[in-house]
Amino acid sequence: MHSLSPDATDPATASEGDVYFNTAENVYKVYRAGSWLEDDSAALALGLASSIGLSFIGQVDSAESLRITPAAPGDRISLASYFTGLGCGGGEFIYTADTVAADDGGTIFRVNENYVWKRKVIGAIDATWFGVTGDGVDRGTYVNAALNYIIAKGGELVFPNGTVNFGTLRYANSDMNGPSFILTGYGTNVIWENVDPIPIDITTTNYTSETTLIQLGTDPSGYGRGDYFPSFIIEGFTFDYANQSNKGGNTYATMGAGPHPTPYSCGTTMLDIWGSYHPIVRNCTFQNCWGNALRFRNCNSPYVGNVSSKDVAANEILDRLNGSESSDSFGSGCFLWGCYNGCVENSQFINTKVYLCDPALQSSNGTVYNGTLCGYIGCYCEYPLGVDDVAKVPPGVTSITDASGAALPFADDTQHGTFKNVTVSGYVLGIKGENSTNISVTDCKAYNCYLPLLNASSMYVQGGVYDKTECSYLTNPQNGYQFQAAVICNGSFSGDYPTSQFTVDGASVYCRSSRAFVNSKGHNRIINCDITISDAGTVHDQLTENTIYVTEFSGNHIQFLPSTIELTSQVRVTNTNTFKMHHNTFINENASAIITIGTGDSSGSLWTINDNTFNGSFKILFNGAVNNCIFS
Repeated sequence: MHSLSPDATDPATASEGDVYFNTAENVYKVYRAGSWLEDDSAALALGLASSIGLSFIGQVDSAESLRITPAAPGDRISLASYFTGLGCGGGEFIYTADTVAADDGGTIFRVNENYVWKRKVIGAIDATWFGVTGDGVDRGTYVNAALNYIIAKGGELVFPNGTVNFGTLRYANSDMNGPSFILTGYGTNVIWENVDPIPIDITTTNYTSETTLIQLGTDPSGYGRGDYFPSFIIEGFTFDYANQSNKGGNTYATMGAGPHPTPYSCGTTMLDIWGSYHPIVRNCTFQNCWGNALRFRNCNSPYVGNVSSKDVAANEILDRLNGSESSDSFGSGCFLWGCYNGCVENSQFINTKVYLCDPALQSSNGTVYNGTLCGYIGCYCEYPLGVDDVAKVPPGVTSITDASGAALPFADDTQHGTFKNVTVSGYVLGIKGENSTNISVTDCKAYNCYLPLLNASSMYVQGGVYDKTECSYLTNPQNGYQFQAAVICNGSFSGDYPTSQFTVDGASVYCRSSRAFVNSKGHNRIINCDITISDAGTVHDQLTENTIYVTEFSGNHIQFLPSTIELTSQVRVTNTNTFKMHHNTFINENASAIITIGTGDSSGSLWTINDNTFNGSFKILFNGAVNNCIFS
């Protein structure tokens, strides 16, 4: 058979099976038994390859059928639905000669070793093309294919409305060196089926964990100095692990009974991002999980915006093996671990989980565990860049090592971060910075926490509202935190930081029955704050484990409500080189109580108490100079 040149008339000579296109009649003709006849099959082939090719054929009803449907090269076909009858994941395909491309389960379906059906792709990638559905049916295998595709190829992957069930899939991808990508899930509720914690022997192991639900990236040490993989965005999803069997119970058999101060497992992490350059998570909700919501490890410029975490928490406060109450645990809303220039803004991390255990079980300070908070930390930064290894410095950072990877002398490996308009409630620690961090905290709100705001390195706080609310009258069962209990605490752990800078400027602080501020090291400035004290609340205390170089308390408005109780001192300052208390206004609304400011042994050659106004009954006990104060 030969394909002859187009002509207006039938060729005079031909062989059996020859084909040509008759330009006068606008049809294909084939030479059969000595005559030229119109060739219907050739016309069909031409039609299939045209823009109206789908009108020449029917549809295949499923991706499974498509894989067993051969055709001629260039033929076009319509897939009605990925799964028969569901009406989603369909599209237009072209039969293409290809011996190399892998069947990816969404854009390429291999028929045999020589040919594939290739999807006509325009714009964003639809996750339903890979078999992902929003009907709650377990589609873990198909989710895995869709995620692998977009991470390798780049672009935007759009998930369907409804409930997308990842099943028992625990997705992890460390091969993140492809192009940038976006995962979009507006209207998508992601759920998982339960996978039990990793088994342990509780006679030898304190607690176990669970496999991370989604992990993207890996240890950045393999990227090299200055190298990085591109940014990615995750937005619009609700992530829900209500199907988790582990609720924090004491043993494997009882882990579903509810949180215990010594849990069998501290749970899982819902989204764990490692070694990424500018990962963005926005407009997402994380809920109903025993464990962590979000964790960024060794990332460059991670960003979290308009994210909510609801009842994602865990905590072990009583060590199984030695009975200590000082273990560093697990269970947070958002954790920036050794990152560079991270930012969390316009987000909230709310926990209502409490311990559900034998009411007879008490801590060493007599606190009954049952009914108390079980969330560990709401939102925090911890660890320097690289944590303990310069090879793990976040990708794209060139200020820590030289071209050979050796550490630069005197390099600043401090982790800098920003929390802006973040709300936290229901955790032991609300907002925290610790261990070589310098955090900017702007217009945040932390309430119903044992320690709503905690600095253990350097922090600048601008504005915001801080209030222990329900925790105001509760004793923290962990003595390591209870001894420094306050609404705002410049913490004593993590060692003596002589360079520690802690400034609180313009915050509103409500203290019902605790200390509004506790300072224990470094340089402390409490300025321009609105402080409200009631019941057994006090304004300020200083712990003495470390050197306190400067304490400044200036420009504040301090109001003692009528319920305020008369105490030994409402402002205690000690072990401080330089103390300044200037331009404050103190108002005592309890006519029957005398509010004492200072202690009789307070003194210092660099102490100045100047230009303060006192309205009501006050006793001032400072051995240092007190000048130009107004009493009314």
